[in-house]
Amino acid sequence: MDATRFLVQATGSSGTITRLALIERGPSEQDLAAIVTDILKRAGYQTGDFDVSALSSVTLQGYVVDDSSSARAALEPLQTYQPFDLIESDGILKAKLYSASIDLTIATGEARSAKDGQEQPAQLQTTRSQELDLPREVSVDYLDPALDFQRNTQRAQRIASYAASLSSIRLPVVCPAQKAKQIAERQLYRRWVERSEHELSLSRAYAHLDAGDVISFSGQLMRVVQINQQGGMVKTQAVPVSSLVLSSLAVADAGSGVSRDVLALISTTLYMMDIPLLRAEDDQPGVYVSMSGVDGWPSASLMRATDGINYSVQDNMSLPAIAGLSTTMLPSAPTVYMDRTNSVTVALLYGSVSSCSFVDLLNGANAALLGDEIIQFQTATLNADGTVTLSNLLRGRKGSENAITAHAVGERFVLLQNDTLHFIPLTLSDRTRTFYYCAPSVGSVNMITYSAAQQITDFGAVQSSVTFMVYQLSARYGRGAFASAIL
Repeated sequence: MDATRFLVQATGSSGTITRLALIERGPSEQDLAAIVTDILKRAGYQTGDFDVSALSSVTLQGYVVDDSSSARAALEPLQTYQPFDLIESDGILKAKLYSASIDLTIATGEARSAKDGQEQPAQLQTTRSQELDLPREVSVDYLDPALDFQRNTQRAQRIASYAASLSSIRLPVVCPAQKAKQIAERQLYRRWVERSEHELSLSRAYAHLDAGDVISFSGQLMRVVQINQQGGMVKTQAVPVSSLVLSSLAVADAGSGVSRDVLALISTTLYMMDIPLLRAEDDQPGVYVSMSGVDGWPSASLMRATDGINYSVQDNMSLPAIAGLSTTMLPSAPTVYMDRTNSVTVALLYGSVSSCSFVDLLNGANAALLGDEIIQFQTATLNADGTVTLSNLLRGRKGSENAITAHAVGERFVLLQNDTLHFIPLTLSDRTRTFYYCAPSVGSVNMITYSAAQQITDFGAVQSSVTFMVYQLSARYGRGAFASAIL
């Protein structure tokens, strides 16, 4: 009809019009201010209660809110996409983009304010998070328009670091691969830059400061994150400001993709680990579980059944474990000193491993399950074929000495990390029972329509119920055991 609307009609077999629909074209991009405005109004705010005009220059192609949630939860992914603060100032909510533009310069002597009779504090009190608490890798899952809006993943990794944890961000935003890569890089840098938190003690002369303001103090740029006014003092907490957090020049592409109709689902590899106790809080009957998959793994659910048919969800896991299998056999060795003679080579399904210092090794770094033995490795050497050779080993850790002599080629390898290691509690009465476990990837449920015409062809009439039997087929062994259901 025009540039923004078009008419669709459906006709029957006789050529008569059976349905008309007016379709309005949506804008290809929407500015961030409009989306934040919509969320705030849905939360009960009126137009005069907020000012988000600072976000008008930021655009995005789409944003999905697929479940009921608070306004805060709906805004947090947008603050990841484009960092901004939403603060209360002058009686209204104001949006302020992260920047390096200085709002106020504070003289060095102004940061030692104290109440009468009290000792002056240090000019700058700094708290710094330890490196092992920071992420080595940040991954961002997003909706990629180049892949028919399927979920894609971009990663940023810090190489020269002893940090081992992984951070996964599920971003329900439509954006190109390069933008997602830049978000991952900015988030990684932000975690490391903001590991230091500063506190300044200011007088009431600085009561006009707002969270989100950028201050310059002793040659350092800081962004105010919290202000506490008490007893005439303005306690200000701030984090460093870096250009690496504000912008990124990272490049990426979406990779190759296929039509949604023929997209192969990424399967989940499930690791059930009946091993000695690893954490004090797990001191009860149960089993450790990790999951993994190749790049693009969408997360999975752990399901359990007592009969192999009726499964119920036990847990959900969104972070893949660094895992794979051994390509060589690890020989037996003593446990009382480091095994510097033997090594084992592993092929990783996902992720990477790195060497660590001897001190970090003694503090628990690089713990892994190989077969049923818990080992620690100090040295990880990348081979030309992509496998990794692990050496300088501590053997039979956590009471797994009995498994030292039971190694074989092709056994499981799982890096034991808190964020990918889940504990599934059981009861003492479960000891003699049989349970069936599976881990379907998210999106693995396929809907199949059995039409009336197909039923008539198969049975001669439409059926009130149909019994289905599902088999797993193997090119080598043929048909396996079946599961049945009545629909």
